[in-house]
Amino acid sequence: MKLLERSSFIKNKITIFILCVYILTGFIVFQRLPFTFFQQDEWVLFGNFIYWDKAGLSWFERLFTYEHYGHLIPLSDFFSYWRFNLFKLHFLGYGIFSISIHIINAYLVYIFARSLLKNNMIAFISALLFLTSSTTHQTITWTVTTMGTAGSTFFVILSLIFFIKYVKEKERLRFLLLSLVLFLVALGFKETPIFLFFFMPAFFLIWKDYKVSLRKLLFSSGTMLFLYIIFRITFFLLNPIPEQKAQDLVQPPTPAYVFRVFVLPIRLIVQSIVPAETIIKTSRSLIRLAYPQFMRGGNADPYIVESVGADIITLVFFIIIMIAGGSLILFFEKRKQKRLSKTILISFVFVALSSTPFIVVPGRAGFTSLLDGRHLYLSYIFVSILLAVFIYGIYVFSSWKKTGGIIAVILISIFILFNVKNIRRDIHMQVAIGNSRYMILSKVTDSYPKLPGRVLFYFESDKAYYGLPEEEKILPFQSGLGQTLLVWYNAAGESFPACFYKGEEYLYELLSEGYKECEGRGFGYFRKKESLIIAAKKNNLPPENIIGFSYASSSNSLRDITEKLRKDLEAK
Repeated sequence: MKLLERSSFIKNKITIFILCVYILTGFIVFQRLPFTFFQQDEWVLFGNFIYWDKAGLSWFERLFTYEHYGHLIPLSDFFSYWRFNLFKLHFLGYGIFSISIHIINAYLVYIFARSLLKNNMIAFISALLFLTSSTTHQTITWTVTTMGTAGSTFFVILSLIFFIKYVKEKERLRFLLLSLVLFLVALGFKETPIFLFFFMPAFFLIWKDYKVSLRKLLFSSGTMLFLYIIFRITFFLLNPIPEQKAQDLVQPPTPAYVFRVFVLPIRLIVQSIVPAETIIKTSRSLIRLAYPQFMRGGNADPYIVESVGADIITLVFFIIIMIAGGSLILFFEKRKQKRLSKTILISFVFVALSSTPFIVVPGRAGFTSLLDGRHLYLSYIFVSILLAVFIYGIYVFSSWKKTGGIIAVILISIFILFNVKNIRRDIHMQVAIGNSRYMILSKVTDSYPKLPGRVLFYFESDKAYYGLPEEEKILPFQSGLGQTLLVWYNAAGESFPACFYKGEEYLYELLSEGYKECEGRGFGYFRKKESLIIAAKKNNLPPENIIGFSYASSSNSLRDITEKLRKDLEAK
């Protein structure tokens, strides 16, 4: 009895120590994230939440009908709304929240890998690689994606943990049902885990030494899938896609689906392991070497580099990865370590199946060769395990364990340092641009804390950002500054009616300008003086209702030009 108590005490201490390592590592790697600022889609999301309250929408409308034309993610919307009401526009809270949920997910990866492999070393390394991955860090550093992607992944890992318990605990049905319920909860945050309906039977077929009833598994998961399909069809009938939205959701021709079925798994597997930067650099070298006709002014055509060139390089990397993976499977099979060989195969199956939702992506987005890192966060559960098993294989392969251990430690250190460097570099860039955005918004509200009932904002800049033509000079914001100002002033206490915040209809697009009035208030934003003059005259706005600023990119400074602007307008 005392021996069991001592063993349990040691395990608890190890568990606490490992958790502390992940907490410390997570906050060291992402330490500057809370000092960045909102990037893009956060502003339209915040505008939606403001509209919810001002328009008095019911919770059913908020979570199931309003602006839900393609995705059905009620849990993500609900908890994002809760987070917005908790932190408002104070980014510090969002940053800490994102880091925390990422650490929790990493710890769950550790628990899952330990349950799967019965190997604490591989499990510990897997979670550490997951925690420090620069490939997927966009999920955490771009906070608008955190709730949906990281929240969904949280419940997916829990679902997988209980699924393993089901196949190990003499087919106890409650574990399977709990696993499937957690899976459905994950779908409420983001619908990309839908492929688990296919992964669970695949897991059964690969892991045959677990005497699980395939009939019971197929019946339970099939029933869940049927209920979910009925739910989605009902949702679609209740909330049809408007014609203007449907134009952006055009599906590809049938041959494109066939092409994607074969190509997307290859892309997912490679891009989950090989950084996108490496693929782009290699693709650029390929174009320069083999296709000089696509060179423009000494540089490879970026469209060719990131499409056809990227696909060629991806295929090459895929062949290399498959050879390495197959060799590792044979190596562990010969050593009768079937648990490890099966884990490698399951990892590839999981990552390949995770491409399923992207097969039906409509519009231009469906033809993108390089996926954003946030779309790889879920697949990285098994990618991190796969990499850890590969490193462990090097350790086992070495005839002299000390040498194998040194090589393994060096590989882990190089991988983590490389990824941490990339993460911190990207966060450093976000801090710089975030400071600029915060400075601009703060200066505007500090200079004009109270706005007239009808107001026109004018902002001029000396630079074009984000690949825009030179004549399209804007401030360093990735979405419409007009809509951002509406959200920012709402937090500052200015009361604008709900009509200004409805969907993406008003001033959200990057180059959008305009003025409108509703419910006794008027608000406009312009970046071209001639458009400002036309709007002011058309709506009979006096000069005192106009506010203007000029941004200098070289000094990162904002200058109030309101008085000069008003005098110029009076002279017109």
